[in-house]
Amino acid sequence: MSPALNLAVIGTNWITNSFVQSAHESKRFTLTAVYSRKIDTASKFIDETPSIANASAVKTYDDLDALLADASVDVVYIASPNSLHYDHTLKALNAGKNVIVEKPFASNIRELNELFRVADAKDLWLLEAYRHIQEPNFLKLRDLLNDPAKKNEKFGPIYGASVNMAVYSSRYAKVLEGEEPNVLSLQFSGGSLWDMGCYPIMFTQALFGKPASQSYYPVIIRTGVDGGGHIVLQYDAKSSNQKDTFTVHAHTSKIYTSTAPTEIYCEKGTIRINGATGVTDINTVEFVPRGSKEAEQLADTNPEYTGLLNLTWEAKELGRIIVEKDRKTEASLRSLSRDVLEVMEDLRRQNGIVFAAER
Repeated sequence: MSPALNLAVIGTNWITNSFVQSAHESKRFTLTAVYSRKIDTASKFIDETPSIANASAVKTYDDLDALLADASVDVVYIASPNSLHYDHTLKALNAGKNVIVEKPFASNIRELNELFRVADAKDLWLLEAYRHIQEPNFLKLRDLLNDPAKKNEKFGPIYGASVNMAVYSSRYAKVLEGEEPNVLSLQFSGGSLWDMGCYPIMFTQALFGKPASQSYYPVIIRTGVDGGGHIVLQYDAKSSNQKDTFTVHAHTSKIYTSTAPTEIYCEKGTIRINGATGVTDINTVEFVPRGSKEAEQLADTNPEYTGLLNLTWEAKELGRIIVEKDRKTEASLRSLSRDVLEVMEDLRRQNGIVFAAER
């Protein structure tokens, strides 16, 4: 394997901690620098990240320009609030750094297109961190559905799907107390669609392609963002990868929890996907033939990596793309990211949800 990439992180929250641990487990990255607005916060992050073997070797910065001027940094991972993704990524690219951005890429498609333009002009790598589409059980399901012969023999035409990621957030309790946390604020490009709905939408589009049309029925909370809601994605023979016509119901929420599995309904039976949520940390993919109560296991129930939110698969693949200079896979992931953000922006605008970044 090639030498590990030197990694810097912007943001010191729980997802950054998980990514750093997973990046180390993947053997593709070594953390070399941490940025926070306060040095003490950066130091605390290092102390609380168990995969850092030598804390004294990791530099801390409270000046973003100084971190980006660090010649030893190969890749910057950005997990700041959603509204800051564009500015932080643009700065990193202009400083000549390759970038991995935590989902969602940006506040809107205009920002994303500009980031892609700058990355291409500077011949840099720019990738979005969606963990669940790199999980091996997801990839097995995708390969089954996208192989026409296997799909038709095993499942037949697709008739529809129900895709879920609805998890109550403690941040909503803060809203009920009169506060406005970043993740549920228009000021920081928050809301359930941008924070949670992107998962089932990405899951759906990575399997089936970009829908022919979409609609969203949200619950708008006191802060002006969507607390949760129901997404309808319509596919026809032209838009779906499988050349079938069907409807996907995607469920998202930060104000309550759903324990329903994700299911795909086919002529010959139902595919049932179970994980920590409806679309992540998938531990079983089962097929229940029509008229039967017995389920056939289609996935690996003992995956290579466990824990760490399964970010290791993500880190391993994104690191591989950069090290091996795999522009073909990067282009495919970029296209998927753009399609997902276009659908999400349309759903948001249908409901008059306007982020501060767009005012």
